[in-house]
Amino acid sequence: MKFRYKVGDFAKQELKEISDYWTDKAGLTIARKILTGIFEVVITLSRRPGIGVKVVEFGPGVRKFPAGSHIIYYREKGSRGIDIFHVFHAARDQMRAWKESESKPE
Repeated sequence: MKFRYKVGDFAKQELKEISDYWTDKAGLTIARKILTGIFEVVITLSRRPGIGVKVVEFGPGVRKFPAGSHIIYYREKGSRGIDIFHVFHAARDQMRAWKESESKPE
């Protein structure tokens, strides 16, 4: 089965930051384990995009779903799968994190 998802520029940067943080804090093995867990959820979402909760405050069609201690924000793109917009730590103020990342230059 082919999994269809696109990781956007903001999400790529956030995943890199997650990887760097955990590599520095706990080592490469732990960082890989955390990222693998996140991508296992992304694969699940690509197969069943409707399982996430709608978050209209972030835009039309945007949904969120937990991945361990992180929250994945995405939008279903029909037969093209899903677009991943953001991956934030769940303890963060989600609205603030969204606004801060969207205001950064790409």
